[in-house]
Amino acid sequence: MGEYDGGELRSKTKIDHASMQSGTDEWGKRIKFLTASLTGEHALQAGVGKFVYTGETVASSGDLRVTDSRVEKVTDAAGEGGRLESGRVRHGYGEIKYDSGSVYIGHWEHDKRVGTGKFIFACGDIYEGEWKAGMYHGHGKYTSAESDEYEGQWENDKMEGHGRYHYRASGDIYEGDWTGGVSHGFGKFTKASTGEEYMGEYENGELKSKIKIDQASMLSGTDEWGKRIKFFTASLTGERSIRAGLGNFMYTGETIGSSGGASGGETESVIGAPGGRLQGTSRGRMTSGRMRHGYGEIKYDSGAIYIGQWEHDRRVGSGKYKFACGDIYEGEWKAGQYHGKGKYSSADSDQYDGQWEYDQMHGHGRYHYRESGDVYEGNFVNGVCEGRGRYTTAATGETVQGEFVAGKLGRATRPRASPLQRIMMASAAMAPVAILLIAYGVGGSIPR
Repeated sequence: MGEYDGGELRSKTKIDHASMQSGTDEWGKRIKFLTASLTGEHALQAGVGKFVYTGETVASSGDLRVTDSRVEKVTDAAGEGGRLESGRVRHGYGEIKYDSGSVYIGHWEHDKRVGTGKFIFACGDIYEGEWKAGMYHGHGKYTSAESDEYEGQWENDKMEGHGRYHYRASGDIYEGDWTGGVSHGFGKFTKASTGEEYMGEYENGELKSKIKIDQASMLSGTDEWGKRIKFFTASLTGERSIRAGLGNFMYTGETIGSSGGASGGETESVIGAPGGRLQGTSRGRMTSGRMRHGYGEIKYDSGAIYIGQWEHDRRVGSGKYKFACGDIYEGEWKAGQYHGKGKYSSADSDQYDGQWEYDQMHGHGRYHYRESGDVYEGNFVNGVCEGRGRYTTAATGETVQGEFVAGKLGRATRPRASPLQRIMMASAAMAPVAILLIAYGVGGSIPR
């Protein structure tokens, strides 16, 4: 193999043990992502396709004379090209060492890598994760000291689903959707040289549209993937503000000293006092060093506003938070989070009115689905429908009630009608019969 220029061979590379250790392909270029199948083919071409296996085996099902299906452990059993010389089949847990220098430790099923396992290639690259039929399949992480890296979902040796890709040469990072081994769908791209972040839609590996994470994106209420966030929290919007360079604020209200013991000393009111958020945290600090404590109003550069109670720089008690996109949470707080009774309202997204626990819907509440108009009212646990509840479909008006498990309705029943509703339904059912009786002269005559 080699590189040609104007029909002339300028450089050539032989497929041998050395090329496998360097991780190069037939053209002498570094392979970004090796697979077990590809390295197996290269090993055979280079004459280093033999291996030794230590682990569990079963008898080959292809030999009709063999009826023994018991697991048998072997040590340093020789093989070549994917088969043990003994004729037995790798099945269960085992370790295989190839003459090429590659090593695999993990699970097998009828001579195929299935389940979880770790493959260390001769060049030093490593894949660790899930396998199916000898291929990367499920969640897995591919790491390399010299090439690109990826962690996320795989399907038949290709990146498929959600994953994070690190470009070795530039240091750039893409995190988002993948299809057939290329970026496809919504994703976020971080440029290492400038630190800029863009979110947008990709098509067959190409960015078709992008949105920079800035005040405009915060005003629209979209997340890193360009999708509308259903429920904001003060912590989430604080993190996004820092990334967008909008972490500063102005505070008007009551404060205490930061070193005045448990109480912080005497209360002092301030007007338009500046402050900012610390990098790596959603919490903010006033430039003066004093702490927000008591009642106050804070206006962030992002456009968000909070009016309510504070305790040692945290929202505690009752307060109203209006996000830059227009969403509003009004209710009780604890340690800077939604906690207790509160209502989250939005003109563009879903709404909820009920109990909260540390930023999650927890307890009894009413959830309104903006897109469909459907309503769920009942119990919540850690942000999902869990327990007794009632679901009303807006399109049909039908209501079902029952036990919800992990957000899904188990056994459903229709709510019993009230006495008045039963009388009305009975009257409606008898109406056609009454008409027929009158028509046939029963209980009256037809006017001439």
